[in-house]
Amino acid sequence: MVRRKNLLKLAVVIFIAFETLMFFLIHISRVDIESNLRYISIIGATVFAWLTLLIELITAKKENEKICNIISSATDGNFIRIAMLFTLVADYFMVALEDADNLSGVTVFLGTQLFIFLHIFINDKNVKIRSINLITRLILTVLFIIIAHIVLGEDADRMAIISVIYYANLCTNAIFAHRVEKSGIVLTIGLILFALCDINVGLTAMDTIYGGFPVGSLLYNLMNADVDLIWLFYIPSQTLIPLTLVIKNKKLDR
Repeated sequence: MVRRKNLLKLAVVIFIAFETLMFFLIHISRVDIESNLRYISIIGATVFAWLTLLIELITAKKENEKICNIISSATDGNFIRIAMLFTLVADYFMVALEDADNLSGVTVFLGTQLFIFLHIFINDKNVKIRSINLITRLILTVLFIIIAHIVLGEDADRMAIISVIYYANLCTNAIFAHRVEKSGIVLTIGLILFALCDINVGLTAMDTIYGGFPVGSLLYNLMNADVDLIWLFYIPSQTLIPLTLVIKNKKLDR
């Protein structure tokens, strides 16, 4: 048991160090001096997050309990592990492909948020709050679709609609993530950072695909800032979400 705990601590230290390095490499390659470095860094950060979850799964093994029993449990964090796998696939579509497939990427990211929803929903024992979660999710989804049609008009294509459905689920997850016992606050912060990242993704799409912001305007300056706001929020979010399972397991061991 002590050996597994030490292995987990070592994995967490290496994980955070690796994510910090990837964060640095992403930003120094922002000017596209070496685009391959940027792509490798982004995918590497996500892959490492998922591999860390595999280590966490092994160290989470209880005495006399098989890993297959942990995997089959709905409340042991498996939905977060699957969500991170979906994130890896989504990053491949949107970052690694030479001709980015944003529609497929956003669709897979929707899968990420649906599995995070299942993690939050299953771990919430309050039936009333579960119902509020579902109602809030439905209301936000409908509201965001209506806003997309109002703002974009005829330009409200499949990409726009799937994006707002995805974002409605992300926002709802951020609202209810604190309900997860032991690690809810960390998950909430991770999802808020995820949402801030996607706000900038949406603004970038508005600027490049659905029109453009007037030169010199606040949004134009924001989208053309020296700091890459998308990755400024994304990598920390992908660090915190896997760590929620580590925090949960450490607290359960006490």
